This record gives sequence, structure tokens and C-alpha cells, in this order.
Amino acid sequence: MPLHRIYAAKGTFSPPEKKAIAQSITNIYNSIPIPAFYTVVVFIDVDEESIFVGGESNARFVRIVSQHLARSYSTPEASAKASFLDRKTSILRLLLRELDISRSSVCAGMSVRERCASDSLVTMMSQVIDLIQDAFAPYVRDRGLDWESHVEWVEREFWRENGMRPPLPNTEAEKKWVELNKPVPY
Repeated sequence: MPLHRIYAAKGTFSPPEKKAIAQSITNIYNSIPIPAFYTVVVFIDVDEESIFVGGESNARFVRIVSQHLARSYSTPEASAKASFLDRKTSILRLLLRELDISRSSVCAGMSVRERCASDSLVTMMSQVIDLIQDAFAPYVRDRGLDWESHVEWVEREFWRENGMRPPLPNTEAEKKWVELNKPVPY
């Protein structure tokens, strides 16, 4: 958590740009804080003749696929009892709270109806996607490239670091992982 895969034509991003993008994305999650090594950014350079959008070649297209795993229910039992929407809404609320996105800043300028719906799953997912989009903006949007992105939410129970189940959020074990910036037995 999180894994960001960036598909682009070879040469779209220089090595310094790749490093800057990876740092920009990592900074989103460092504010939680979660261990920095949780954030993985993989650039997948594709032959320019191998990128097609709508059946047409488009070497100026970038595809961003993000997966989130680290924030979920406190126990596997609690997750099993919750519905799909309850699980996703809970994960998003936790992530947004930890990223310190206040409801008032998100709701500024919204109508009463929009404010009432601002806790919806779709709104919260959009907020997370917007953070990721903002991290990419100088390298994609501001360069006039075409791009598409999405975020996948994966249950934490299906995730391991070096074969270990990662510690629960905000525990002493997780704080140790943050401090050491690597997984260690707990």
C-alpha cells in the first residue's frame, strides 16, 4: 500500500522526473504517517507503437493505476462482518482523516444537497483520486499529455510485507516500521 503503476511511452519521463513523481506520491502518504516503504511507484515504459487509445496509436497517453491496501478495518473479523460499501467507506474515511482533509475544506462552495452527500463513497474516493492527480499534474496535465487514472481498493487481509502481515494502523508496531522504514517482526 499503495502501489502506483505508470504506463507510458519510453522517454515520456526522464529519470529525474520519475524520481520527482515518486517523491511527490510518497509525500501524500508520509503525512499519515505510514512507513515510506509502503509506497511503491513503478514506471512501465512501453514501446510507442504499443499504446492505443480507441484503436488509434497515442504515444502521448499515460495510464496510472493505483492500489491501496494499508488502511482497513482493525481486525479481519470486523472486516468480514461489514458489507462491501461499509468496508470501502470506512477505509476512505480513515485515509482522508489521516491525510487531514477536513470536511469543511472539501465542502466549500457546495450546495446543501451536495454537503449532505459529501460523506458518500464516491465523494471520498474522488478526494483521494484528486490528491493523486495533483501529484501527477506537473508531469502529465501541465505537459499537455493525455492520461487516465483509477484507484483500486484491496482488502488488507490479502497483503504481506516480506511474508509478514503488516501491523494494524497507529499501533506501536506500525510506528516502529515508520521509524525504521522497513518491515521487522513484531
